Amino acid sequence: MGHGNFPTDVLSKNQKQADVLRCLKQYAQYNPSKSVFVWVKAHQDDSPTFENLLLAAQLNTLVDELAKNTLRAACLNRQFISNLFPFEQVRFSVCNNKIASSPKNAIMAAWADDTAQDVFHNRNIIDRSNFDLIWWASVEITMTSFPKMFQVWWTKEVLPFCGTNRQLSKIDKSVKNVGPSCGRIDELSTHITHCKDKGRVTMLKHLLMNSPH
Repeated sequence: MGHGNFPTDVLSKNQKQADVLRCLKQYAQYNPSKSVFVWVKAHQDDSPTFENLLLAAQLNTLVDELAKNTLRAACLNRQFISNLFPFEQVRFSVCNNKIASSPKNAIMAAWADDTAQDVFHNRNIIDRSNFDLIWWASVEITMTSFPKMFQVWWTKEVLPFCGTNRQLSKIDKSVKNVGPSCGRIDELSTHITHCKDKGRVTMLKHLLMNSPH
């Protein structure tokens, strides 16, 4: 409602269905007639009968039913309308997919997908041809249901990867690829528990002696 009544207001950077709303604002600005958009509550026909609804609610119910039927028919027939809207002034696409929300988030997600495909494929975890067969949204939801440290541990186990100076030096040139305690060149993940530095050995023994387990 607000988007149509205030067509010159700027959309937020994470606005959902931004492509449709940009068109709505454009149409509202160029419309020679004065338009007033009024919000109508959806699904009002869930409890009272259709006949007992006000006209606006009845029209909204009919439009919803038409939209659902059209969507069902499109899914069954595999025939969908174009997502390129009339007189659309700006369109964002990433990997040939039109972006309806934040371009920044879409670019970052596409870059992350490409990087993950390369990593998993090169490490023989998941073949690149099977990557898109996995429901990654469900994987993310499942992961976030676990404690944070379990998420970190599981990520390291799958890749495998550990944030040693060997890895950190690849993304930050100011970090030297040496053991922080003993100065050993090329700090591997296995070196964390095998370092012979006196201070590290003392700390390890202290942790083991005072561990609740």
